[in-house]
Amino acid sequence: MIPRPDRTRAVLHRVSIRVLLTVAALNVAVAAAPVRVEAQPSERIAAGFTWRLIGPAISGGRIADLEVVPGTQSHIYVGAASGGVWKSVNHGTTWEPIFDDAANLSIGDIALAPSDPLEVWVGTGEPNNRNSTPWGEGVYHSSDGGKTWRLTGLEETRHIGRIAVHPTDPDIAWVAALGHLFGPNAERGVYRTTDRGETWTKVLHIDDDTGFVDLALNPADPSVIYAAAYQRRRRAWGFSGGGPGSGIYKSTDGGDSWREVTEGLPEGDKGRIGLAVSGRDPALVMAVVEAEEGGIFISRDRGESWMRVNELNQRPMYYSQLRIDPNDEDRVWLVAGSLHRSEDGGDTFEALPMEIEYNTGVHVDHHDLWIDPEDSRHMILGNDGGLYSTWDDGDHWTFIGNIPIAQFYDIDLDLADPYHVYGGLQDNNSYRGPSRTRRYQGLMNRDWQVLDYGDGMYTETDWSDLGTVYVTSQNAGIVRVNLATGDRKALKPFPPDTTVAYRFDWKSPILVSPHNANRVYLGGNRLFISDDRGERWRATEDLTRQIHQDSLEMMGVRPDSTTLSKHDGASGYGEITAVAESPVEAGVLWIGADDGSVRLSRDDGANWQDLTDRVAAATGLPFPYYVSWVEASQAEAGRAYVSLDGHWDDDYGPLAVVTEDFGETWRSLAHGLNGAAAVTATGRATGGGMASVNVIREHPENPDLLIVGAENGAFASLDRGATWAALGSGLPAVPVDDVEIHPRENDVVLGTHGRAIWILDDITPLSQRSATSATDDAVQLFAPRPATLFLYRNDVPSMGQGTFRAENPAFGANIDYRLSAEMPGGVSIDVLDASGRDVRRLEGPGAAGLNRVAWDLRHDPLPHDTTRYEVPSLDAGPEGPLVLAGTFTVRLTAGGETREQSLEVRPDPELPVSAEERLARYEFAMALFELQGVAYREGSEAYDVERRASGSFEALEGTEDVAPEELERARELVGEIEEVADEWRSINGDIRNWWTGLRGKFDGGPSTTGSLTGPSDDHRRRLDRIRATVEAASARMSAAAAALQALQNLAGVGASPNRDG
Repeated sequence: MIPRPDRTRAVLHRVSIRVLLTVAALNVAVAAAPVRVEAQPSERIAAGFTWRLIGPAISGGRIADLEVVPGTQSHIYVGAASGGVWKSVNHGTTWEPIFDDAANLSIGDIALAPSDPLEVWVGTGEPNNRNSTPWGEGVYHSSDGGKTWRLTGLEETRHIGRIAVHPTDPDIAWVAALGHLFGPNAERGVYRTTDRGETWTKVLHIDDDTGFVDLALNPADPSVIYAAAYQRRRRAWGFSGGGPGSGIYKSTDGGDSWREVTEGLPEGDKGRIGLAVSGRDPALVMAVVEAEEGGIFISRDRGESWMRVNELNQRPMYYSQLRIDPNDEDRVWLVAGSLHRSEDGGDTFEALPMEIEYNTGVHVDHHDLWIDPEDSRHMILGNDGGLYSTWDDGDHWTFIGNIPIAQFYDIDLDLADPYHVYGGLQDNNSYRGPSRTRRYQGLMNRDWQVLDYGDGMYTETDWSDLGTVYVTSQNAGIVRVNLATGDRKALKPFPPDTTVAYRFDWKSPILVSPHNANRVYLGGNRLFISDDRGERWRATEDLTRQIHQDSLEMMGVRPDSTTLSKHDGASGYGEITAVAESPVEAGVLWIGADDGSVRLSRDDGANWQDLTDRVAAATGLPFPYYVSWVEASQAEAGRAYVSLDGHWDDDYGPLAVVTEDFGETWRSLAHGLNGAAAVTATGRATGGGMASVNVIREHPENPDLLIVGAENGAFASLDRGATWAALGSGLPAVPVDDVEIHPRENDVVLGTHGRAIWILDDITPLSQRSATSATDDAVQLFAPRPATLFLYRNDVPSMGQGTFRAENPAFGANIDYRLSAEMPGGVSIDVLDASGRDVRRLEGPGAAGLNRVAWDLRHDPLPHDTTRYEVPSLDAGPEGPLVLAGTFTVRLTAGGETREQSLEVRPDPELPVSAEERLARYEFAMALFELQGVAYREGSEAYDVERRASGSFEALEGTEDVAPEELERARELVGEIEEVADEWRSINGDIRNWWTGLRGKFDGGPSTTGSLTGPSDDHRRRLDRIRATVEAASARMSAAAAALQALQNLAGVGASPNRDG
């Protein structure tokens, strides 16, 4: 056991370890009862804290569909497989997420009504069948171009393959509903609405295993409809991509009746089918058919008979998309792993050479292609790598790198300052990027670095060495990376001889021991343990149930050599999916597997106890579920949490269990998990609950605080799992595949599978709040996290509005407080320095619950009344100077109650400046600020005098009997007043202009960076000169007031206020 001060390092490296037991969470014998706590809000915990997206958008996530508004090239809708709907009205220069108030962000298809493009349909649940495919919750409709949405129904269809809208009547639409991917259900088939989704009618149904993946209308006669039936099933152990239910159906009466068309099509089992109808010749219909004798088929008689023209069909279960050029029916595109083009109606195809070299050019794995009907050379392509466009017929492509829809499987953090986030992306490599930057513009794509290639999976930092990280790609492609040089050493274990077989999961877990940074764990069918950073491995016994995937039935049949797309995406079964070592006691190891196995070793992996049956019994489930996570407690050696992912078994609810006694007994957390209300990014309660759990974490300092990453967001418990609620505000209902808690910063970091990386900055109030000691205090002020002084820089050129930028956290100190009831008048916050002098007064919201106010580490600002004060050009603003590093007191006043906490403000650790020099800088800044205040007040008065003088002169000019000499004297008086006002304009510019003024030269501005070092001799001399100028100008203010009085006397206007009186 390592000493507690060192545990922060360990905690970081998955010391929120993966406890791995397999099961869900229902009732079971309990080792310890849940702790008793105060009631939590029904919908959200820490609603006053907002999640912060950091990207990246450097690499896209999977695009399921895209649509372009007819008659435009610029208005684009993009549907991400697990990242929602995005809209651009400027050719992709900027994007807006328009679907974030939905309860589900998995997109299957988008459809625009040809007669009214403001009528937009979205079918949720992607249709591409892979092992990471999320599910949906029905069909949405918008009548205002995506500004607002209405869920129209079909929630249990889960996956939508296609939506087709009547070309002239936007009330009518058809939906190809695939149904559940992981089990049978009746809600699948072709559905039709005639009232924009108010009601739906199932017009075609095959059976509970067969849904529909594609629809195509005859553009000249929409009563003629083609539908592709698709029988498929995925489970944790494999995939079956076809059956007797698949086929092509045709209706000639708008869907009232249907018949299967078979002439010329393959006999026997068929799999996925993609359809296309020519816009120029509606009699021409094409299909890409998965079958033993499959390929590309063509019909020239409206689908009555078919002929195979090509055997090409690349990985059909994942692609199967055909496009016929709207301007040339002989030009056909097969959208698949490569983009294939035919110029002769499909007889021959060529694969476009789009990837010049690895990671250079266009990503592979394509899912949609839009061809501009006005110019076929212009196309937009969506694939696993994101969105691309071409204007020269596909010879060259532009990557649209500003949509943050990255699909992370796993993340990790390091202990740098600022810390970095590491993670692996679905089919898009593994990356490293900062949690924040010192740049005005925030985080950008340029801040992210590729670490390894392929499908990025786990990343594990070496907590003893900031320069080393372990990274895996699919099926345990583990490498050790030197961050300084990029050196990558492959470490995957190799069997000792041909009698030994190793199996590795698609997402094989790795772990650096929290006790010994040289020890690395890798999960396969065995647990592999290395004590020399992966140079040599020792393997345990097989720790799974050793069930061969071909021995298990899918849709009533055991897979064999004739099974279409057999086990695509599932290379094996009986493989470890979670590994954890107790941070409290070295050598206490937990594993969980895809077959539900949960095992424990208390002797460093030498012997293992099988806990599978105990976990299964605790959940009340008929058989063990896939283990998604194991979390070894950081407080108790015998405590571990296991989350179970039931969606593989068509069970979509949240499941988790906990043991307090090394697995002897287990308690289900299901009751509390099922009580959590799901919310959208806008904070709207969806009416549903938490979906299946991908990860569960225990806070490193407060074991009562648990955080879950679920398939529809992040949730937290303050009472060790008894009750749960959504965590924070602003997070879309996106799959959260991993959660990390930074042990130093107390940030929660999410790796989402569809919307990149999100951070909830500084959850100190939650970690300080003990669930076992509920308080009746109406007002709580939490001890703030130390804050650091630094200056932002500008180190990037102008890049246009299309560059992806993510926000830095609020600069300065977070001041967090909790109110037991709403205080309509809000609260006041005073910051005092070590001598008790007032530094800053802030106002805060009075909402019940947790609230946050950010202090920017500056003194109170000057007033800024722009009705009186003329803001100088390039104004640096009225903000006060930065404080001197030290200890401050934060005082909260709320409803007559006062609370205080200490706050440490630290100097910039990256800038070697002595305490004496920091003091000199502070004193100089305060002196400059004092002059800035004088210039503001005197300048405002001078401008007032000038305005009144101008009014008086205009009144005098309008007088008929004014003497010429009086008018001339009045003009002279106005000139004198204007000279004084102009002098103050010059002074204010000399101080406040951030480009040329002393404030800008010293403190910096929007495009300049100042300095936290002491003033130079030139700075001091310039300050002295400004001071002298201010004193002289102040002396002239009395003369200006007297001139105004004389002018008003001439004009017969009321007397001006006495400056001296």
